[in-house]
Amino acid sequence: MSCYLRHLSEVLAAAGIPDTRESRRRVHAMIQEITGEHDCLPVWRRVKAALAENAERELLIAGLRERWLRAG
Repeated sequence: MSCYLRHLSEVLAAAGIPDTRESRRRVHAMIQEITGEHDCLPVWRRVKAALAENAERELLIAGLRERWLRAG
């Protein structure tokens, strides 16, 4: 599991995703899909940059929420 996910508890809460071990695995896969990256360091760089910009942060939250609800 990716170490960067520990920094995303607020993002997960905003997206309505429970912060559990199982959900973190799914979230990591979703974030890889959103960023287009597969290795943890490039994924974290993109996520960190998105978190610094309010509009990008909201897009990340919306993307996670949509994928989470679709996966059911």
